[in-house]
Amino acid sequence: MGSHVKAGLKEYIALRSTSAKNQVQNTAISPIIEDQKVTWNNTSCKLSCSIQALSQTTVTAYHRLNNGNWSSRVLFDDGQNPDQKAGDGYFVYDFFYNGKTVADIYITAKDGSGRVSRWPVCDYHTIDLGYENVALLVVNEFMADNTTIKDNAGEYEDWIEIYNAGNTSVYLGDKFLTDKPETPDKWPLPFIDLDPGQFLLIWADEDQEQGDNHANFKLSKSGEFIGIFDNKENNYAPIDTFSFGATLTDKTYGRYPDGMGPVIQLDKATPGMSNVFSSSKDENEDIFSIHPNPVSDYINITKLQHDDVLSITDIHGNIIKKSKGEQWLQERGSVFGLKTGVYFITIMRNQEIFTLRCIKI
Repeated sequence: MGSHVKAGLKEYIALRSTSAKNQVQNTAISPIIEDQKVTWNNTSCKLSCSIQALSQTTVTAYHRLNNGNWSSRVLFDDGQNPDQKAGDGYFVYDFFYNGKTVADIYITAKDGSGRVSRWPVCDYHTIDLGYENVALLVVNEFMADNTTIKDNAGEYEDWIEIYNAGNTSVYLGDKFLTDKPETPDKWPLPFIDLDPGQFLLIWADEDQEQGDNHANFKLSKSGEFIGIFDNKENNYAPIDTFSFGATLTDKTYGRYPDGMGPVIQLDKATPGMSNVFSSSKDENEDIFSIHPNPVSDYINITKLQHDDVLSITDIHGNIIKKSKGEQWLQERGSVFGLKTGVYFITIMRNQEIFTLRCIKI
């Protein structure tokens, strides 16, 4: 459109294409290392990458732990463990350790013409791995579609209950609650200490201005993830995590007894309190009954069957004894050795849970 334009767009593209093709040579390209991915847990690390080369390539991976001696291994794209699929151009390297560790890693690829590539190009890739021991905090109960329980603002919101299942007080201020495993530090827990056997109720409502126990995320009734994670210094160690499927309106889900076992649907919501009375059968002993009660030596449970699974827990949810119905009957329900106090006997039959309360004297 003007005299200053030396070439039109079409002419420019044609000239540029010819120039580029004249510069491209595929006879001296070193192997290309890309798509690096590192995954790890508290005992092992896995490094995968793709290798593209013009000829047969020897791939070698190196690692060292805590500035120790280097270890190495030649990798093969043969579908054998840890490689996942033969001939896909991806190579996998794994190594093992115990607990919190600093690892240095690098990879070399040498083709049939002696050309060598390295990742990283200089030095090595350093990564913090593993965790130190974490506190015994548990997501004890939650409700993802609530229309019956009000929060402090008078609103019906999703809620999550955290339980200290350990025997020491735990500071929560350096730990996190999240609904996204890829974002372990999504919401910092309140700056408080949670004593052993104590519960903390968190409202998952995205209304943080309503108080320190209001998280910055909500739960989905169609199912998602809940997790408690430790601080950055401990590599955001997972403390308690699980994924749940679709939930029902006003139905609560949690662990029974407190802090124990898988997450199941409970019959009664107990936000901020023990789940021990979460089954309607707790208050209706129409199937089982125990005598004598109080008890000193032996407990007789009526209608007990050999395949029933029994456990005795104390008022803190600690499992004191566990047995099958057959063993219980053989031992005549012996409670020798139990200290004086209140105990709960849970009986599982065909995925149903029944709870009986007894007093040991």
